[in-house]
Amino acid sequence: MANPSTTVTRQIPIVPLLYLLCLLGAFLVWRTTWPPVPVLFAQTSAPVASAAWSDGSWCWLEAAGTQKSRLARSSGAAITQVAAFPEIRSFAVGDGKAAWIAGSAKKWTIGSASFEGTGQSTVWTGDHEPRGLLVANHRVYWLDQGPPLIAEADVLPPLNSRLRLLSAPVEGGGTPAVAGEIMESNGLQIVGIHGGEIYVSALRGNIQGITAIYRVPTDGGPVQRVAAETGAQQALLAHDGTLYWTAPSREAAQPERVVCVSRTASDGRPVTLQDWMPYGGHLYETPSGITYIDGAAIGAVWHIGDSRSLPTSVTMPPGYVALSVGNNEVLLQSNAVGKGVSLYRVSLP
Repeated sequence: MANPSTTVTRQIPIVPLLYLLCLLGAFLVWRTTWPPVPVLFAQTSAPVASAAWSDGSWCWLEAAGTQKSRLARSSGAAITQVAAFPEIRSFAVGDGKAAWIAGSAKKWTIGSASFEGTGQSTVWTGDHEPRGLLVANHRVYWLDQGPPLIAEADVLPPLNSRLRLLSAPVEGGGTPAVAGEIMESNGLQIVGIHGGEIYVSALRGNIQGITAIYRVPTDGGPVQRVAAETGAQQALLAHDGTLYWTAPSREAAQPERVVCVSRTASDGRPVTLQDWMPYGGHLYETPSGITYIDGAAIGAVWHIGDSRSLPTSVTMPPGYVALSVGNNEVLLQSNAVGKGVSLYRVSLP
């Protein structure tokens, strides 16, 4: 028979031990709500307009649209200047190359260079602005607005100007080839290329327009419209060929300010993945899934997940603006006022 005093003695330490375990569990749960610590990545002389992750490096555009605009790249050490030209408006990266659109008024250029800034070349020049730049398959793709069949034929789309999908070798020196035409006049994005098909978005109408997303076969087959949403929306083509896009939230009182994220199902139907997020952002693909940075001033980061639950933004450190997401990390720009601009990166929770 056990000694009662011995049993009581053995049970006494269990109570404080359980108490300590509960405190530890509560601390660990509370610790997950702390914002990640940003790590200084690069110092720039001008604000960064946009950034993209490619081939193990961050690339970004400084002083966009000004006489001192430039493209830069860094993998965490020194900054490499990829290109410095007046009035660079946008850029795209892929295949170890960068391409950019620069110009204004009646003088426009598409240029390209390696990530090291070498081999700079002119891909195209013209008197009107190209749109929707993409680098893939060692070529540069862009949208070119052709002249209308009849002037001021906006109410008759077949007679209005059409979008031509053009491409040329990324090294330059080649004649642009027409990859397809779309019965739209205002190009937004060349979303991506997968399985011999190019996905393109266009905005129809100027006031509360409609974003239409098209699939253009590279073999010259018929163009198909795969989605259409009210307002200027953004799309992403994942590496597995899944199409994602933003759309107005059907349940919001002001749908033009609140968006959901949809994707195509295996049968082509649109499926809502997440709802009730701020309007005006961009979609990104990471190894862990799809992420959205909204268009608000602070640029909150959202994981795209289950539509049956309300979205929750990722906790980010205060005093920074999220620029882009890539390789499971977020590139941040400091809000601190100073002579230069500091870029930081944090791990994506």
